[in-house]
Amino acid sequence: MTGSVYVGITCLALLWRHESALIFHMLIAGFCAYELLLLISPKESLANRLIGTASTLAVSGFAYINQDSLINAGYFNYIFIFVGLVFMAYVLLSSKKDPISDLSGLMLSWIYIGVSLGLFFRIGQMELGGETMSLFPFEGGPILLVLALIWVNDSFAYVFGRLLGRHKLAPTISPGKTIEGFVGGVVACIVVAYFLGGELAPLKSNFLAGLGAVIAISANLGDLFESKIKRTLGVKDSGSALPGHGGFLDRFDSVLFAGPAAYAFLSFYGI
Repeated sequence: MTGSVYVGITCLALLWRHESALIFHMLIAGFCAYELLLLISPKESLANRLIGTASTLAVSGFAYINQDSLINAGYFNYIFIFVGLVFMAYVLLSSKKDPISDLSGLMLSWIYIGVSLGLFFRIGQMELGGETMSLFPFEGGPILLVLALIWVNDSFAYVFGRLLGRHKLAPTISPGKTIEGFVGGVVACIVVAYFLGGELAPLKSNFLAGLGAVIAISANLGDLFESKIKRTLGVKDSGSALPGHGGFLDRFDSVLFAGPAAYAFLSFYGI
């Protein structure tokens, strides 16, 4: 039931209009950042976690905006330099015994969630010949294609793993994953992308097959990365907001790697 609601909301948000997709983007980034900061620093104050979440949203917004259309795109570089100087001052002036650990969690949130989701949703601003020259152009079909291929990979990896799985993929990180499941998910993703991907993105079939392979492999890496974080911190789920799925990080861990990987692949195609 949770999965059905999630798919329905996702399709509506991405295909309705740009504003709904932007709200969807910010909600995902906000919930994922809050969960990550709570996992890393459970004793941190609510105010500091909210500040960390807000700064992650800002980073994600900067990554999302089409800077090429601005008169002075370097403006955003100045912002990051200023933020870096502020946090260096925080380290020097902080009364905490270990301010570095707090900052490392925040920087992880910025890069792992903020930048990743910002680049992922920038896929909606791309055209076959390169990026558009408007701040907020948007087409939700290519983003939905990436998500659909992640779902295909997850589903077929589970099926092939259950039926044929004999060899563990990463037993110390995620004991349930098998090499057979991994291969089955990648192959299924490539086949679906090749034959059906054109319905959501006007790309050549051969290129879509390559995109399917990139998404499947990076999605598995994203899943393993989050599993490593949870295993290191000694938790089973990142949260309990999504019944049957755990937290938002559990739901979007694959997206956090596959999204920017797909963006890089499509950017290369645009060149």
